[in-house]
Amino acid sequence: MKHLMMKTKGMSLSDMKRLLKLLTYSITKEDRLKDTLNLSTIQQLNSRHDWSIQSYSSNNQSWMRTWFMTKMITKLLENMIRMRSNQQRMLNIYISDIMYEKSTNKLNIKFFYYTRQSLNNTNNNYNRGMLWKWTTLMLYDPNNIRRILSSLLGMDVSLEMIRLRYWYSDTSITTQVVKETMTMRMMSMMRLKRMMNRLPKFNTQLMSKEYNNYMMNLNELGINDLMTILSNKYNTGYTIQVKGRVTRQMRTKTISYTVGTFKHSSLVIKDRYKLNRLPHNHTISSRSYTNKNGRYNIKVKLNVI
Repeated sequence: MKHLMMKTKGMSLSDMKRLLKLLTYSITKEDRLKDTLNLSTIQQLNSRHDWSIQSYSSNNQSWMRTWFMTKMITKLLENMIRMRSNQQRMLNIYISDIMYEKSTNKLNIKFFYYTRQSLNNTNNNYNRGMLWKWTTLMLYDPNNIRRILSSLLGMDVSLEMIRLRYWYSDTSITTQVVKETMTMRMMSMMRLKRMMNRLPKFNTQLMSKEYNNYMMNLNELGINDLMTILSNKYNTGYTIQVKGRVTRQMRTKTISYTVGTFKHSSLVIKDRYKLNRLPHNHTISSRSYTNKNGRYNIKVKLNVI
């Protein structure tokens, strides 16, 4: 301090004002930094924390309500569909992930379904009749799902069910088929490979030729819409991964199976993946299951073009 006083003796008035202003600014800046980092009281921190929680709750309240509502509707819809299918003796019915299209006063529920009942065998008329009865109960019965959901949600609810002819057209349905197959029979890599080997073998050259012709026809028609061009017409590859812990003969074993066309780079079938590398044409489904054998996770990846 004495050194500072001796130094200011030879200064002019303007220089002294400038030095005093600089010292005052540095002191207030240091105090502000200490107050922010070290000297904040517990009450101040708690008030800031409470305000952040309140802000988060108010901003995400509607989102959380919508999330819980969709989860409850999905569970109710799946249980009612399976109950109806059991009444019609259609035990092998699989449902994809449910999609919601919501507007101001209307809700459209869309999902894919697949049944193992073949429509090309000797019981053709019987199977068609059973499928028609099941569809009628779902859509037109006095106590159908549409009316129940409409009364619960207070808006008009429409149900759009799309039947798939092949179970490997949807990742969620593929996951359920793999789960049922590995539950009915003991899990093994050989059984998983045997099941996936039943998939149709795709002709890479024919596929690329048809796709090129399809794109050329769209260009001649002047269609440049990406959602129209990317029609997801061909299945070019798959990967199925099973991981978990199972109990066999009083022993716990960790399993890890991977089967697919993307695994081995030396295989010729991997070249089909080169036909389409667009990320949004890759569909992935991952589900965990628990049964008497243990707990495991099934992850399915499909690539379409």
